[in-house]
Amino acid sequence: MADEINNAVKNAAVAGDVAMVKAFVRSHGPEVVRLDGDPVELTALHEMQWMTTALLSKDLLMFRMQLLTTVLVVFVLAQTVQAQVGKEPLNVTPVELNTKYRGGACNFDQFTQAVLDVQKRRKERLLTAEEFAKLAATPGTVVLDARSERSFELLHAKGSINLPYTDFGIRNLEKIIPDESSKILIYCRNNISNESLERAELSLSRYIVAKQPAAGLNLPVAVTLLIYGYKNVWELDEIVDPASSPIEFEWTPKYREIADSIVPKAK
Repeated sequence: MADEINNAVKNAAVAGDVAMVKAFVRSHGPEVVRLDGDPVELTALHEMQWMTTALLSKDLLMFRMQLLTTVLVVFVLAQTVQAQVGKEPLNVTPVELNTKYRGGACNFDQFTQAVLDVQKRRKERLLTAEEFAKLAATPGTVVLDARSERSFELLHAKGSINLPYTDFGIRNLEKIIPDESSKILIYCRNNISNESLERAELSLSRYIVAKQPAAGLNLPVAVTLLIYGYKNVWELDEIVDPASSPIEFEWTPKYREIADSIVPKAK
């Protein structure tokens, strides 16, 4: 009987079950309950229980500290990533010759963002011919014609300034529109009816060529102006006949010279 009790006490002690060992001691007395041949005293059990509790508390504290450290590290990393994503695109160092770097010369992401920004405001900035003519007469308004020089010389809105789209750049734009807040009116070949150009001398529709609607010059002009900081841009939305439009059209004195170069004089 004593051996069975002592084996049970040993197993409880190995398992760290101090309460079970205490129960055996109280039931059978320290003379019967022995651990490795020595009587088990309650005072010793109290010390054993305190040490076990202390060790468990220490382990739990270490676990909590490790968990807290892990959470802090994850939080800091998340904040760093979020801050990096929210930043403006980094300035790209000019690409040296003979290096393989794709996309460094032209920033498609910024272009796409500019397109989306123009799309948001464009619907509110589309003008009828009457609205266009009225705003064009307002002091400080710039009517910008971004077609080629030849197309401009052949026919253009009276009072408009010609800067071909291929010549857009910060210096050229600042020369003709020094104030970025200026109201800018734009139109293109797609705003001029084919029938009117067919009636014109030399049948100008052969030389002033319209584009597909999705490739109309007004679209890239508005986007590029926004990229350069010009946000106050308004667009002619109608297709007009220069002969009867509220917008007055004209050609420059250079028109005859250009016309003669296009169609040789009859001998």
